[in-house]
Amino acid sequence: MAVVPTVEAVLLEVVQSLGLDDSQTRTKKKFAQRQMKLNNHLKMLEELILDIFRELKLDNEARHHLRVNIADTINFNLALEQSIWTAGADQRQVLWYLLGYSYIPMLGRTVAFWQLDSITDKGMPGGCFWYLPQVKKIDGKEELILPFVATMAWLSDLHGLSMNEFTNYLSGGFNEDKGTSEDNADSIESNLYKWQEGSLPRAKTIDLRFLDNCELPFKGCFEPEDTLDLSAKIHAAKAFIEHKGLTADALRDEIPMCLPGCIEAVLSGDTSEEVQKLFVELLAIRYARPSMQVIRQRLQIARAVQDGYSRLVKVLCPKMEDCDCTDPAKNKVLQLTILFQQIYNLTIQAHSEGGSWEEEDAWFEEQTIKQFPWLIMENLHSILPSSRMDGKFLPLYLGTKFSIRFALLEGGEPLEDFLPFGKESAVKILERNFLRIEEENRGFDCREKLLIDLKHGSSWRTLQKFTHIDVLISLANDEQIPEKVRKIITDRMKELAQTSVQKIRVNLEELGHYLNGARKGRSKDCADLVAAILHEAENNPVADRFKAPLLQFKAKHALAQNDFSTAEQFFREALEDCHVRSYGTLRGEISRDLWSVAVSGKALIPENHEKYYRNAVFYDIIDPNLSMEDVAVEVAEYFWTDLYKPYPGVDAKTRYNKKETEAITSELATIIEQNDVVVFLDAWCKKHSNLKDRRLFDVRGDTVLNRLIKMCGEISKRLKASRIIQPQSHSEFENSERYIEKWNFAIGYIAQKWPKLLDIADFKAQTPLMLAVENKNIKLAKIFIEAGANLNLQDFVGQTALYGACRGREVECVRLLLSAGINTELKTVDSQTVLHTAVRFGHPEIVETILEHNPELSHKKNDQDVTPLEFLDYAILPDLKKYTAFMMSDTGSRTGTEADYKKIIEILTSSRKPQSRSVH
Repeated sequence: MAVVPTVEAVLLEVVQSLGLDDSQTRTKKKFAQRQMKLNNHLKMLEELILDIFRELKLDNEARHHLRVNIADTINFNLALEQSIWTAGADQRQVLWYLLGYSYIPMLGRTVAFWQLDSITDKGMPGGCFWYLPQVKKIDGKEELILPFVATMAWLSDLHGLSMNEFTNYLSGGFNEDKGTSEDNADSIESNLYKWQEGSLPRAKTIDLRFLDNCELPFKGCFEPEDTLDLSAKIHAAKAFIEHKGLTADALRDEIPMCLPGCIEAVLSGDTSEEVQKLFVELLAIRYARPSMQVIRQRLQIARAVQDGYSRLVKVLCPKMEDCDCTDPAKNKVLQLTILFQQIYNLTIQAHSEGGSWEEEDAWFEEQTIKQFPWLIMENLHSILPSSRMDGKFLPLYLGTKFSIRFALLEGGEPLEDFLPFGKESAVKILERNFLRIEEENRGFDCREKLLIDLKHGSSWRTLQKFTHIDVLISLANDEQIPEKVRKIITDRMKELAQTSVQKIRVNLEELGHYLNGARKGRSKDCADLVAAILHEAENNPVADRFKAPLLQFKAKHALAQNDFSTAEQFFREALEDCHVRSYGTLRGEISRDLWSVAVSGKALIPENHEKYYRNAVFYDIIDPNLSMEDVAVEVAEYFWTDLYKPYPGVDAKTRYNKKETEAITSELATIIEQNDVVVFLDAWCKKHSNLKDRRLFDVRGDTVLNRLIKMCGEISKRLKASRIIQPQSHSEFENSERYIEKWNFAIGYIAQKWPKLLDIADFKAQTPLMLAVENKNIKLAKIFIEAGANLNLQDFVGQTALYGACRGREVECVRLLLSAGINTELKTVDSQTVLHTAVRFGHPEIVETILEHNPELSHKKNDQDVTPLEFLDYAILPDLKKYTAFMMSDTGSRTGTEADYKKIIEILTSSRKPQSRSVH
């Protein structure tokens, strides 16, 4: 069993390696598996990103660039995750493919681009990757030098102190707050020896050891005087090199001057002054005096990479005894570091060879083909310039490639090599990858030819000659192909299926045909056929690998027999299985289906249903720009129009809310036309007394009162719109108004009769008072207030009825609510005050009325840290025309004129008085 690691899980690994991991294990697991409420999830994501920025001491520009990189990475890998079924692969195999095809190639390109924009590691060895594990020959024997060990050696070389001297300097800086110098010296010296041998300190220990007030002498730095001429600087450089005992070969690992013979020519004096000057500059940069902040940053980066490397070795190579193995065939993680270096170096070289971005990309791709043919066909799809395709095609292509391979795995097989280590392995990898590409291309060609043949000939005869079952599997779900043809494709698949995986894939296609197709075409024995296929599939040896889709079909089978509770249980079990195996976007589909059953005849329960919304968003089933409440309405509709398809002979259920609502409205429509309307309304209330304190059977969570107010509001809007399109006579207008008044009377009567309904909100936490205000129905608002409506209830974004009055620019309604005692201090979820809202919609009299009631609101700030006046200055006035158009399209509401906003500025300015200070 395996899942594709979420981007959140990868981010947590980065945070752990940086030593910032202080979250509870349960919290981390919920975040990584996207089981947190969406708002909390996004908040934690932002906090983790900021923690990384702070730990790496990034400035604002670097933070901006890294945010762009993180956003691109999240979008690509989320799309990739949505395209992968892990089937029989184990976690090790899934991670290996993602690292080799996505994470590492992208990281190599990204880090190279950072370096091209601005050198991020000045002073570090420029001829090698100091922050990566490096295999080096020492005394004729290969050894693996880990990043933290190498960075400690870099620091030791620069300060030039003995261990005892180094310890004394660090203990002096550490002594102020942390015990005696002697105690600290012993502790520090012991730790330093451990660090040099490869032990990792806690991240906080690095910050405590290397304080800014520690003034190391740095005896090993090269700092030639600026006043010296070039000849003197070269002489000083030679003396420095001789003192260090550095050879030309050793220098090539330290400074980026790697051309053969270049350094030798400088040392012998047989080169130009320009090259000599460059040599001195590079040497001075490499052996410059680092600040304590730079030391901390370098050590933290090296520590993080070494920690990540060590943990990755344990996951990918569990049978390897230690992390020091230098053989990439055994230590698979070394293949990833080599892959990173190759991509990084080629990107840097492309920059020096090319002129424009296009030329750089062309050179990069050309050289990749020449130098790394085994990579170009497989691992580098995610970064090749020619692979930059629109939308989600690239991640879909890679995801499909992975899914096909994972379906062939049993779990536990050795990880394949990505890179060759000698002629024999190079031939083996090239042959393997060529065969894969050939098979892939043959599949594409066969698919295209089959589609053409199906259009121009008999589907049955065409398919009888076709034997490529994987192509048929890819076409069986293609909705552009007529359903009858897809049924024939499925039948042909059944004839060709040989392996257990192929057979269960056929079962899934058959189930999809029967349960997802149109209800009208189902045969009378459909239920029995589905039951037989399900039985066959569940007894397949690989059934566990496809547990979630099988459970989804079992749920639909139960639903088609009107067994709603069993269907809901199977959907729930299917969703649970998506936490242990990845099924692409199916996780989102299952969440939507489960949600639709839950709200098919009941109100949305945000606390319980938010997880379904969240999964459907993350797994590409619904538009993330739509609120949960709005999507809930669509999901409830989807249940009745698409998901719920009873078998032939099974009586179809009717919508609970539809029956209930039709009964209510038809009865009341007759009653309001009666002369003695009060008597009839009283009788109606007695008859339907079960509605006096409960919601209707509806996803919106409406009570009868809310439903009638919304209906009346819609009638008013339609009548208003019709009057604009086709003007009415005076008598027609009066008839329309009287009709609305009759409904208003009935609504008011019900509110007074059943006052508990006044404080029962709908699924957006909107109360009858809020709805009346939104409809600009001040008469109903007065009745509700007099009947005891709670003025201070807030909707799902934190707005009270007063906000609605400001939004509707209704001065009389604002005054009514203020005189009734509504609380003006209540803020929205984003800390907007009612004055912010009044200013947004630009009605001077409303702004003035609110300020007269609560002058202190002019000083209150929202979560963007701006007052109402500041909001007006930066968000509205710079482009009033654009703002007005946006507000009309976004909210459907009018805003003020330029004169209105100028008047508001005068009001706000005159109201701003110095705030009094508290006296203690």
